[in-house]
Amino acid sequence: MTSRLASMTGYARADAMFGPARLRVELKSVNGRGLDIRTRLASGLDAFDIPIRQALSQALSRGSVNATVSLDRQGATGAVSVNPAALETILAAIAALSTASMPVAPALTASWLCRACSWSRKAATSTRRVLSPS
Repeated sequence: MTSRLASMTGYARADAMFGPARLRVELKSVNGRGLDIRTRLASGLDAFDIPIRQALSQALSRGSVNATVSLDRQGATGAVSVNPAALETILAAIAALSTASMPVAPALTASWLCRACSWSRKAATSTRRVLSPS
């Protein structure tokens, strides 16, 4: 039977390569009365939040633990594959919306749509920063 750590202050970092991607896991902990686990996961790794919390909960009984998981794609080619039929459908839908009779609607173009998506991502990120506990 493995014993659980009762309290600790420490730092650990490990890297692993998966093809052209590097996975980095960092753990930081300080003493604390209860067990407080905070996770920061790279985009696309959200499914690992609960398993990480469960593994840490099984190994630790108290302390404030910050777990950060990042994924860096090294040497990514940036190649994009475009489905011309799907793109044509999307552009036709945008054109139809821009000609619809809306009283104060901006001209819906692909450029405007991309900017709007970018703004909403930035706003969501800013909101998360403001709402997340430090």
